[in-house]
Amino acid sequence: AQKHTTSSVFTQPQPEEVIIFDARMFDVEEWICGTGGEKMAFPETMAAIQKHIRAADVLAAIGARIGKAAGHLQPNDNLSSKLDAVIEEFEPNLLDGLTEEELDALYGFVRAAMRQMLHLLELPDDGSSGWSFEDPAILENQGRSSRVVTRLLTEYAAKKPEFGDTLSSGPRFLDVGCGVGWISLSMAQQWPSLRATGIDILQPALELAAKNLEQIGLSDRVSFREQNVLDLQEDEVFDVVFVPVIFLPEAILEQTFENLYRALKPNGWLFAAAFRVPDDRRMAVLNDLRTTVSGGRAWNTDELAAMTDKPGLVSVGDIAAGSPLHLWAARRP
Repeated sequence: AQKHTTSSVFTQPQPEEVIIFDARMFDVEEWICGTGGEKMAFPETMAAIQKHIRAADVLAAIGARIGKAAGHLQPNDNLSSKLDAVIEEFEPNLLDGLTEEELDALYGFVRAAMRQMLHLLELPDDGSSGWSFEDPAILENQGRSSRVVTRLLTEYAAKKPEFGDTLSSGPRFLDVGCGVGWISLSMAQQWPSLRATGIDILQPALELAAKNLEQIGLSDRVSFREQNVLDLQEDEVFDVVFVPVIFLPEAILEQTFENLYRALKPNGWLFAAAFRVPDDRRMAVLNDLRTTVSGGRAWNTDELAAMTDKPGLVSVGDIAAGSPLHLWAARRP
């Protein structure tokens, strides 16, 4: 597929919004807030919020247009023309050269992001934290978007013949925090001799994984089970391990990597996914919020190296340069 890069709609300069307010509609005293009695101009506050709403509108329009291209949506001609106009104005050529599979993954990515935004806005006051979503739409769309990991691993296999040989020789693949199973399933589809095992602690996700497995029809090479990575007991079983530290609490990481080191065969490969820490401070604080909601935290490459090296793995480096993710590679000697 043709490769291209696009800037985030959240960092694009936005056109000035024309928002009409009639000051007579509001009681000036109602704008007063804070212990110091400072006056906040409600119209200006609304105008600022509207700009951010417009950014979300752009993302929704992009997602809908991707959904149409992927065959998930069938908007009427009038709406289709409006979606095209938004794409042309904000992200021209955004969809050029993308395959159907890539469009499907991107559609899932946008849907998951939008639903997680709503979850944050309506955050339940139940004391819960971390990745504990049960909404099937969030789980499924997050899972579909995670197939980017398969693409990154496949691209790395093409650049690193030694890893390509591993994936071509009937490897055992461990998918930690497998969710609805799409990394395991897409890896098995991409590599016909690969056998995947996915583990997760969320029963709603595993139920969807079982349905996806039945639909795809790879039960001879893919299996899912309810298991905490802290309870992993295998010794020298797996050739490749994927672990999304995005979703793992910091307190369990040391034991997690000790278990994964033990589960890997000698010369086995481990790949740890973490959100890349943006240079832009505003994007960095948003990234930190997102990882906190997901259950983990942001990690830089030095921290990822220390994390993987501590149990005895040997760091290889970040194989996903240019991606929103760090995909940190390490090997068991």
